[in-house]
Amino acid sequence: MRHWTASIFAATASLAAIAATADAATIPITMVTPTVLLADFNVIAEEDLTTSTDIQGPVMVGCLASGCVSTEGLLATGGPLNSKSVVLGTTAGTTGITGYGEVDVFGNVLAGTNVSVMGSVTYIGGTNGGSLLTSGTGSVLGGYAFPPGTAAQNATTFQTYIWNPLTTLSNNLAALSPNSMFSGNTFTPGMTVTATNAAVFNIDLSALTTAGNLTFAGCLSSSDPATRCNAVINVIGSGTLDNTHLVFPAGLTGIGNFPNIIVNFEDGVTDVVENVWTASILDPLGSVTGKHEIDGGVVAENFSTSDETHLPGFDCSSNLCGPSNIIITPEPGSLTVLGAAFASFAALTLLRRRRA
Repeated sequence: MRHWTASIFAATASLAAIAATADAATIPITMVTPTVLLADFNVIAEEDLTTSTDIQGPVMVGCLASGCVSTEGLLATGGPLNSKSVVLGTTAGTTGITGYGEVDVFGNVLAGTNVSVMGSVTYIGGTNGGSLLTSGTGSVLGGYAFPPGTAAQNATTFQTYIWNPLTTLSNNLAALSPNSMFSGNTFTPGMTVTATNAAVFNIDLSALTTAGNLTFAGCLSSSDPATRCNAVINVIGSGTLDNTHLVFPAGLTGIGNFPNIIVNFEDGVTDVVENVWTASILDPLGSVTGKHEIDGGVVAENFSTSDETHLPGFDCSSNLCGPSNIIITPEPGSLTVLGAAFASFAALTLLRRRRA
């Protein structure tokens, strides 16, 4: 009897372990936060993503709330996409999303596309008018229904679970009270800023345009995560930022950029990157044009680039991007195992009563 009892427990534990392993690999899109999105994707564009060169990490191209337009989507004439072969959920720092891949195009892949997709599962919701080479096993290259909706609801799915949270994040960051100073070309964290909170700067667009070579002072430039503080640079005003003269610092030792710094264009800006840029960009109401390498994540209405886009993106430390603890609802597979476990426990209880 003891051997039989132990066998039931062992079998139940094994099944539960298998289900837990499977479920732990992904989370449903309904539980995804901006923290996950910024960690997972190198570029997220609402309408158009046009690139003629490498993008190091996963990419996502969505649709307007009014629906997907046949002339909008992904146009990649060079590459590859996801050149670092990031696999969501298995690469450190990323989270797998159930039913989503490393290249997610809610609308269309446009004619002329001829680019490699490295180490990626690719999903295309609209039409595949181009050629995506070496897409991973399980890719669906046209007519894909992004969870939790149907293919006809792809635009709504993108707006609800991707774009609205990112727009809300931009608004929330813009509402933070400034606690640090920008003067001349130097960002200086306030006296109260440490590695456990964030420096917040409010800067007029005109001041940033004429800033020249930027300098990050104090804990902003520390390469030690234990002492490095985070920064939100809120840029106020609409218009165009052409950084022909504006130059970000070269980056942190051993990292290559500033994953602790995000530039938030709260009013929507046409941002033309023509010089060194080593921080992430959040511009959900505007467009970004990359004529120079961008070392960091990019979130914009439209993104067009002729130079490389690099990881990592903004690390969302100091809880700047919202809740970091994600509660995963049980998938059907884990519910089945849970039911089997309850049945086993019921059988054991009955046996014990008979022995008594």
